[in-house]
Amino acid sequence: MGLFHHESEEAKQYSKFNELVFARKGEAEISYELIGGAAAYDAANAWEEHKVKMGEPENAAQAKEIVAGYAGTYVTMMVETQGLDYIDPARAKHEAKGRIESAIDS
Repeated sequence: MGLFHHESEEAKQYSKFNELVFARKGEAEISYELIGGAAAYDAANAWEEHKVKMGEPENAAQAKEIVAGYAGTYVTMMVETQGLDYIDPARAKHEAKGRIESAIDS
């Protein structure tokens, strides 16, 4: 099983975030928690693909680093391509990283 189930809070946030961004709805609805959850979920999916291609990492710390990188890439891409200039990427990445670390540790 992956880091986040398809009915997890992160999966719901991923769907809601994409719905809001791509429908160009109000900025007030996109929170750090929402983009962090979306990034964590997207990163978990990328992580599952990575493991299929590259195998398991040597340790949990390495896994956290790789998945956090995927989440950071997602945050940067969304902020830059979707005009989310009011979002602080560092704060959103921090939110995603916390969720990822919790999922890997559990």
